[in-house]
Amino acid sequence: MRVFKDGYGFVGLIVILLFGFLILGLGAPIEAAAYEVKIAAPLSDSVVSGTVPISLLMKSATSFANVYIDGVYLASTPSAISWSTADVANGMHTISAKAYDSASQVIGTSSRLVRVKNKATPTPTSTSTPSPTGQVTISSPANGATVSGTVSIAVQYAAPVSWLNFYVDGNWVASSPPYTLAWSSSSVANGLHSISVNGYNTSDALVATTSISLNVKNGSSPTPAPSPSPTVAPTPPPTSTPAPTPTPAGGVSITSPKSGATVSGTVSVVVQNVAPVSWVNFYIDGNWVASSPPYTFAWNSTGVSNGQHAIAVNGYNSSNALVATTAMNVNVQNGSGPTPTPAPSGSATPKPSASASSTASPGYYSLLPSGSALPSDSQCASGVAGDTFEPVPQNAPQNSYMPSASDLSTYVSEASGGEGGAPGSYLTRADGQFTGTTDAILKWASCKWGFDENVTRATAVNETHWRQTELGDVGNGTSLGILQIKSSDYPSSCEAVSSSQNTSEVTDPSCYSYNSTAFAADYKLAQQRACFEGKVSYMVGEAPSGYPAYPNGTPDQMMWGCVGWWYSGHWYDSGALNYISQVQGYLSSEPWLSGGVGY
Repeated sequence: MRVFKDGYGFVGLIVILLFGFLILGLGAPIEAAAYEVKIAAPLSDSVVSGTVPISLLMKSATSFANVYIDGVYLASTPSAISWSTADVANGMHTISAKAYDSASQVIGTSSRLVRVKNKATPTPTSTSTPSPTGQVTISSPANGATVSGTVSIAVQYAAPVSWLNFYVDGNWVASSPPYTLAWSSSSVANGLHSISVNGYNTSDALVATTSISLNVKNGSSPTPAPSPSPTVAPTPPPTSTPAPTPTPAGGVSITSPKSGATVSGTVSVVVQNVAPVSWVNFYIDGNWVASSPPYTFAWNSTGVSNGQHAIAVNGYNSSNALVATTAMNVNVQNGSGPTPTPAPSGSATPKPSASASSTASPGYYSLLPSGSALPSDSQCASGVAGDTFEPVPQNAPQNSYMPSASDLSTYVSEASGGEGGAPGSYLTRADGQFTGTTDAILKWASCKWGFDENVTRATAVNETHWRQTELGDVGNGTSLGILQIKSSDYPSSCEAVSSSQNTSEVTDPSCYSYNSTAFAADYKLAQQRACFEGKVSYMVGEAPSGYPAYPNGTPDQMMWGCVGWWYSGHWYDSGALNYISQVQGYLSSEPWLSGGVGY
């Protein structure tokens, strides 16, 4: 488990005391925590270029490991693993590894940041464009067939397809060989289900995809069994909440465009639905893009590369339970093949609420639902005007400091590739362009990123008791700022200390998370919003007992899960739960109102 930043509270106090004993020579050496997988090469924060060998250290309990670049699957052991850095832009990138035991259960993770520096910044290589048809097809059973018991799913494929992944309702179930899957249909509820197959070439790039719908009709409808972990292939999407038995047929269908059609420009995606479907979600290549009403979605196809793409629709009943699904492929052919733009933020379930107004207004700022339009810096600045409450006057120098345009240019170049699991599209919006009291800054950042302002205040108490110049995790990454941003995990926020760990350099102009309270709050909540929107790819599928798999869950579950993630780096694990409990305690007592901060 990688702890992302200083936890504070009782746990943080113990860590600090132990560290002090070691410096004084009064304590015994602390052994490193047990691991199942470690990235031995390249080294953390190293500068790499060209083709980079990636080597892992694995304990005997590890059967195999998957390696990812920025959360995207690269390769699996025991094969030798190398990474072509020309496929990504220059800047910081995350190499991560997941260790699996002989039962394909995740038993350990590891990650580190490296800086790619090739001679020129290349455009990231896009996924190979498949031919419109014929590369991979499901030859049996037929689309729309009624099935029961064990179903033989047979696939035919042609070059350049080399191997396949099989999915049921978007959940990974098997990889080839063999190229025929014996699927137990009793593992799902009776009703409509989608069977999809992705085809990959010898470089593990997705080059073809196809899907069909089947009507499962067994004697009873048991609780679906959980999806297994993959042996080779990208990390599967999270297992969805078991659905009630849907209407056997006709729940939701895409009437336009036609399956296999060639499209360009703005495409009108039209859906018909019948009871019990009450509303629908639209997806492009598995990414949420819109919800009904209306039941016609105008999709700008220039946002993806030319070639084959999947349009899918999920239908939900009035209780927000998934009851129907359908999918189809279209061939996009625009004038040129642009670099795909990031998928719109959103969440598959539950049904997104109507987007909150982006116009900030004075008053209390609460949690905005997933996919909401977020207010601007200036709107939030207007909304917190007049907040003169300052229980920590010693923060004044940092409260009045804003990164310059030059500073932000450097920061954007560092953060644009993403870090800590969050995409760069979220991080580059953090700019720290606000000054005011400590309370006004926390309120401003909460408004900007759509979070409950008192949850932010309580988190800041748990981290530093609102002291912007607090240092944590010294010698183990160094955590900085009012919400404790760990420089080794988030180097763009403090480049000077992230590379040297020399805390005398915290006043360096590139250490924005220390010099500017507004930037520190802005950056941390940017990370938290990326988590809330389901964009931290390495956590996808993490599902502790009693909690929804990431990124599923109610808005409240997502918000608190992401508060805990900031401490432990994982989804509702023991460290996260302990941290959440601490923050909730401060949320209840509100010590900032009684002078209980800043001491």
